[in-house]
Amino acid sequence: YKQVNLLRDKSYYNNLEGRLKYCSKCKSDKPLSRFFKNMLTLDGFTHGCKDCRYEHIKQRRKTDIQFKLKEHLRSTTSRLINLAGKIKEQSIEETIDAEFTEAENILLDQMFKDGYTVEQLLNGELELDHKQPLAWFDLTNEDEYREAGHISNFHYITKEENQKKGDRYAHGYNIVTGK
Repeated sequence: YKQVNLLRDKSYYNNLEGRLKYCSKCKSDKPLSRFFKNMLTLDGFTHGCKDCRYEHIKQRRKTDIQFKLKEHLRSTTSRLINLAGKIKEQSIEETIDAEFTEAENILLDQMFKDGYTVEQLLNGELELDHKQPLAWFDLTNEDEYREAGHISNFHYITKEENQKKGDRYAHGYNIVTGK
């Protein structure tokens, strides 16, 4: 199917107006614009619509701890990459200098030591934060970039604590600002 889809003219994907597709999840016909592209299907679009996919992800965030941790690591690391003005050249695991399973264990251990629960994480009460704020690092310097993105610089705190913290060090005194 991938070869078939690669041979298709680009206008096939651009002109979606008026075209419908049956969603195998919600069992209804929807406009083709409500489906993601997928080169591995015959028609070049996913079997389920975007709404069903978003709902699936939303439910998975509430029940799957590993999914939630990976999602937090990816988004936090992507923010670091964007702030550094870099293009994603390496995997998230290379950026945080740990395998996902190792990183999950480190984050969960730290979370439990700080008195937080898995329920708080799954309910969205906790945010993955940098202990030492990214604003403190010169992200153009490769050594500082690696230090900022290292798994040891991550921890979970509540949303309220994170908003109060701002660019201050998570565990007290900020050497740079003196506060």
